[in-house]
Amino acid sequence: MASVGVMVGGPLVGLLSVRIGIRRVLFLSLAIYAIAGSAGLYLEGITPLLSSRLIQGIGSAGISIATSAMIADRFEGVARSRILGYQGAFMAAAGFFALLISGRLAEIIGWRAPFALFLTALPMLALAVVSLDTEPALKDKARVGVLPSASILSMWPTFLAVVLIYTAGYMIYLQLSFVLAGDHVTSPALQSRIVSTSTIMHFVGGMLYGKTIERLGQRWMLFLILLCMAVSDFIIGFTTDITAIVIACGLSGLGGGNLVIYITNLILDRARAEIRGEALGFMVMAMYVGDFLNPWVATPLRAAIGNHNAFTLVGAILLVT
Repeated sequence: MASVGVMVGGPLVGLLSVRIGIRRVLFLSLAIYAIAGSAGLYLEGITPLLSSRLIQGIGSAGISIATSAMIADRFEGVARSRILGYQGAFMAAAGFFALLISGRLAEIIGWRAPFALFLTALPMLALAVVSLDTEPALKDKARVGVLPSASILSMWPTFLAVVLIYTAGYMIYLQLSFVLAGDHVTSPALQSRIVSTSTIMHFVGGMLYGKTIERLGQRWMLFLILLCMAVSDFIIGFTTDITAIVIACGLSGLGGGNLVIYITNLILDRARAEIRGEALGFMVMAMYVGDFLNPWVATPLRAAIGNHNAFTLVGAILLVT
């Protein structure tokens, strides 16, 4: 439900940013994230809980869009790529440790306790209010007579490409558990440790992203990202060895983590300054549409040709791409 909230909230937050400014969107999003995210501490019943997760997803979309837009307003070129890389790296690290902490809290205190972690957004909100006192001057202005929606519409091929690549890119995260179960690796603890390799490499990739793209350039960076994702799928397609699958997860995290940074930077480069928030909103929606579509495509594919062969086919498509 949080993912659906991100998917639906992305364009809404983007439109809101055009009207009230990125700074206010960040304040509002942090408040929504903290309140709705922590609702599991006290809400009863499945409908209120699911509703709170939906709203929390909208807050998540707002935080992601606002922070990326603020980076774009303050940095350009290689410096922007480097800062976006650091952002992605620390997001991965925070997610990794939050999962570990939430598991311990649930064991020691109970299932409601991990919801308290969302309240850490409130100190962040206080820091943002104190430090972000003005909107930075935009580096480029709107052309007279051109509506923001026209520029957004002209970017539809980019958004479509994001949907397609993310539909393929979510194979590891959404389908690997079925492959492992089919290979008689059914322990949830072992499965989680295998997949956690992708998060670790996501962090490493984010820290190195700025230097890598400075050396390779945008075109070859995309080639390297898709190559990592393709090789990852090929490894899973051709082997049942756990060590090899751990390596595949690492390559997937390296490629997938850098893909987020690459696409964000691409959107920021192509969108005019005054509609960056709106463009990022559609970008976030496109990413989560890919997430949503993956099971609808991959599940019948696995049923038709087998678990490992499905990964081999997706890897081949990525390699051709």
